[in-house]
Amino acid sequence: MPNAVYKYILPFGDYKEILMPEDADIIHAAFQDETPDSLAIWAIVDTTSDTMNIFGFHLVRTGREFISDVDEENHIKTMILDGFVWHLFENSKIWNEDPAVRESIKQSEIRNEEEERLGKCTFCKIDLHKDCTGCNCTDC
Repeated sequence: MPNAVYKYILPFGDYKEILMPEDADIIHAAFQDETPDSLAIWAIVDTTSDTMNIFGFHLVRTGREFISDVDEENHIKTMILDGFVWHLFENSKIWNEDPAVRESIKQSEIRNEEEERLGKCTFCKIDLHKDCTGCNCTDC
C-alpha cells in the first residue's frame, strides 16, 4: 500500500470535522501561518484507500470548559497562538452525533464569535489579548 503525507486545514472553532481515508495516522498539527484560520494537521494516508471516514477534532483553549470524552490518548498537540495556549484532540464521529453536545458546541461557537466581535472576554469583559491578571475569570 503506497503512503503519502497529506495536509488538511481545519476550520477554526471548538469542533470541526474533516474527511480523510479511514486509516489516516495523524503525525503533526500546527497553526501554519500564525493565524487562527491556518490550523493544519498532517497525516500519513494510504493513497489507494477508497474508504473515507469523518474525523472529528476538538480545539480547546486553556481554562475553557468543554464537553467531550477525550483524554490524554486523544491529545494530538498543544500549540500557542497570540499568547493563548490551545489543545487539539481527536474525537470520533459518534461523539458529535449527540444533540446535547451539538448544542453545547453551537453555544461555545456563538460565545467565541461574540468575543471576537467585541474584542473582550465574555466572562470578565477584559480586552482580549491583554493581561487578565487580577480578574477572577478562569477562562482568560
